[in-house]
Amino acid sequence: MATSPWSTAGRARARPARWSASCALFTEAGVAVASFTFSASAIYAAHRVPSSSPFAADGFVTWNTTAAGILEIYGESPARPVFSAEFDPPADRALALAISELRLDPAQEAIALDRALPVPRVNPVSNDLAHRALPYAAALAGACPRLAPSANLLPVAQRRSNSRAMYIPTAILGLLLLLILIALALHSSWEDRRYLADLEAQIARIEPRAKRAVALDRELVRAQNRTRVLDEFRSRTKQDLETLNGLSDLLAPPTWTSIVQLAPDSASIYGEADQAAPLLKVLDGSPYFQSSAFLGAIAKTPAPPGVPAMEQFQIRSVRRSRP
Repeated sequence: MATSPWSTAGRARARPARWSASCALFTEAGVAVASFTFSASAIYAAHRVPSSSPFAADGFVTWNTTAAGILEIYGESPARPVFSAEFDPPADRALALAISELRLDPAQEAIALDRALPVPRVNPVSNDLAHRALPYAAALAGACPRLAPSANLLPVAQRRSNSRAMYIPTAILGLLLLLILIALALHSSWEDRRYLADLEAQIARIEPRAKRAVALDRELVRAQNRTRVLDEFRSRTKQDLETLNGLSDLLAPPTWTSIVQLAPDSASIYGEADQAAPLLKVLDGSPYFQSSAFLGAIAKTPAPPGVPAMEQFQIRSVRRSRP
């Protein structure tokens, strides 16, 4: 006995207890149930998976025998987009009725459902699609839900999903966070380069002034050195004059000097005295000289009769430091 098209969907709606029990079993097994559909919807979605299956562009008819021995026929044509019905054998009369309903050529050849579905790239030998065509179509429809619309008999409130699409918002937020971190790192690097460029510009602007300041510092040091040399020379002249005046007081007549050479740290005295030996003590006892010593032997100069002979001396003394 034949049923009307989409009769499978009608019976599924009439049996909520069956899919409720199935949903409970899946829930106990930890499997999220997102959809319950029927064979026509699964086949409609499965045959739209891109493949090289020889579907006729002007329509086709497929047949499949269920495990209960019921003949299920599915077809599509320009006159009728979807036809699905279950029949009791024999198949010839059912196929003729389906071809007539689809407005196809009576000579149209009906093909088995497993031949109409996309051929899998890998198929274990034990998986005979001739006996598992409908589960294979359901698997294709579930694997590619966006390629074609699919009827879902499960109420919206009971639909569950373990799709990876639920992680899309988290992935987008993570990507945005990563982009923000990259932007912050690039901004920091850009700020460092900009700061370095500004700093180099400031250095280039101030560098001539800095070089001028360094040159002025060198000139100031040279001027200070010249001033110090002049001050030392002036103070040295004053000290030399004081030393000569003191020496004149120390070497009283008849002692006299022919040459007096004053250096910053020493003095060389050449002259004659009636007695040269006591001169060392006289010089060392003064505030001007110390560590006095004769250079060479004391020589007597010839003198006329009745005139005391004079002694020629050469003395080298160390000058005392004076404030």
